[in-house]
Amino acid sequence: MSTYGLTHRSLRNYALTGLVAWLCIMTASLAWNTHILHQHTLEGVRSEAMVSMQRDIAVRQWFARHGGVYVFSDLGTEPNPYLSDHPLRDLQANGKSLTLINPAYFIRLFNQDATECKSVASTRIVGFNPTHAPNAPDDWETMALHHFKRAEQVSFQVVKNQEGSSMRGIAPFIVQESCLECHAAHNSLGEPGDIAGAITVKLDMEPALQRQAQSWQWLLFNHGMVALLGTGAIGMVYRNSRRRLQESNEIQEDLRVNRERLNMALDCTGDSVYDYDVVGRRVRFTATEYQRLGLAQSDTEGYLGFDQWITTIHSDDQAILQHAIQESLVDKKNYIEHRFRQKDANGTYRWIYSRGKIVERDNHGKATRIMGIHSDITHLVLLEQSLWDLNEHLEERVAQESDKRHKNEELLVQQSRMAAMGEMIGAISHQWKQPLNVLGILVQDLGEAYEHGEINRNYLNETASHAMAQIDYMAHTIDDFRNFFHPNKERENFNVKQAIKSAVKLVSAQLNNHQIEVVISGNEDVRTCGQRNEFQQVVLNIINNARDAIVAARNHLATCQSGCIWIDITASNQGATIQITDNGGGIDQSIIERIFDPYFSTKEDTAGTGIGLSMARTLLEQGMGGTITAGNVEGGACFTITVPPSCESNL
Repeated sequence: MSTYGLTHRSLRNYALTGLVAWLCIMTASLAWNTHILHQHTLEGVRSEAMVSMQRDIAVRQWFARHGGVYVFSDLGTEPNPYLSDHPLRDLQANGKSLTLINPAYFIRLFNQDATECKSVASTRIVGFNPTHAPNAPDDWETMALHHFKRAEQVSFQVVKNQEGSSMRGIAPFIVQESCLECHAAHNSLGEPGDIAGAITVKLDMEPALQRQAQSWQWLLFNHGMVALLGTGAIGMVYRNSRRRLQESNEIQEDLRVNRERLNMALDCTGDSVYDYDVVGRRVRFTATEYQRLGLAQSDTEGYLGFDQWITTIHSDDQAILQHAIQESLVDKKNYIEHRFRQKDANGTYRWIYSRGKIVERDNHGKATRIMGIHSDITHLVLLEQSLWDLNEHLEERVAQESDKRHKNEELLVQQSRMAAMGEMIGAISHQWKQPLNVLGILVQDLGEAYEHGEINRNYLNETASHAMAQIDYMAHTIDDFRNFFHPNKERENFNVKQAIKSAVKLVSAQLNNHQIEVVISGNEDVRTCGQRNEFQQVVLNIINNARDAIVAARNHLATCQSGCIWIDITASNQGATIQITDNGGGIDQSIIERIFDPYFSTKEDTAGTGIGLSMARTLLEQGMGGTITAGNVEGGACFTITVPPSCESNL
């Protein structure tokens, strides 16, 4: 697996290439600096040689201008044999013998004395016609003399032998007026300005080469240390990059797995996620949406043109939907909700519930990006329509039967059940609203978590777990609703407390909405025999009446006191006793004897049908052989229900 095309193998190749390149750079740098160091050494030696030659020429010219120098001959200085014809070569002064020293003889004697000192440069004069035989030029000096005649100035040569390396230099010797006095007898110099020969110098290079070797060792050490540091840095970068690559690969694998899980979760719900680019007027969906609509992505980024998508909306809903979207874009609200009809791949219009969140706005506060979820609610709309139809029919039947004084007991039960179904519509709406909101928030939060880098394995697992919990909750709600209205006329043994809990669960959302708490206590194992659904309907009627009484009392007294319904279960040899008590203010004593009469209701206007308690007494007395009574306690009403023990044989 790789990240952006980078694999462990390519990363290793990059590291090796970088290492080789780094070592090549350091080697090239060492070689170049070595060359520069050697050039500086040679230049230093050449400069020193030039200074020696210039000093020699200056000394010779000074001696020539002053006619030479007299020294004591009796101190070991032999008279110059080449000045034997000079009348003033030898003199006596104060009993001391003096001899005349000319420039050439002085330099020769000086070099003889300095031969043992290698640090001192030795010089001599060479020429084509030397007066002194040792001043005859060798091959290299001869070649240099010829070059001087072609106007070349100075030449140098490095000489290596067993004693070590030395630098030889040679510079042209120009005849001066002062030189002719000593050489007039020999007439070997020529005219002033002519090149009579050359001055050569020989300088020992070993001290300079030793300094060069020391500098090179330091240079080698520095380059070695830098090379090691660079190699270590490359190694650290490689290890860190490899670790990050491994972590990135693991994260990508986790994202892929969690993305598959999320898609499976969305497939289970039939929902799809959308991402609407307002500025680009394009929208992107999950794969399920494209499959449902039978559309293909219009660009490489997975987007579909908004104008193309809007054509799938029912013509009656298009203008309304677009107007609602435009209003939402400039509104300060962060959430957008719509409901519309949309044509699927089979040409069938489905009802879609859309809930989105504005996740991006421009500098002016106008929405530029919206993310949300599309849910297919066709079955809910059809169920809603069918229930509305049932309610309308129920009202017609109730209106027709309200004029009849005597009702068939079966018809009374049926009417009560249909009324309870109407109550259940509100219960389902309350039960489903929160899970749908939670699912929408979970899906919307994925985009924000991705942008902030908060998505990891734990986050996705937790999100998927929360989403599946909400889906299971919605599924269980439908199952409870279906089971409650399942037509079952057979008698059976059932657990009283579990049946009561199931009934309370159906209206728990409405009770929570009104801040009413239900407390169930008593024996866990009490069982009875009868029709479970009818027993639950009796409990629901009493709980609904208690809820309405608590709400009415709260409104009448204008207080915010918490409502509570207590259900206590006790067992005896004759069966079970269930007491349902509330704090809704109780029942007026003037009508307490009539509350079980058919069509009698204490609720204002058409809020009650007056058949709930009548049906409850009929179901208990005739269907289960039980009883129901009502009375008042402190602060509220109390209904007492008795049911027979369980059947001798389970059906």
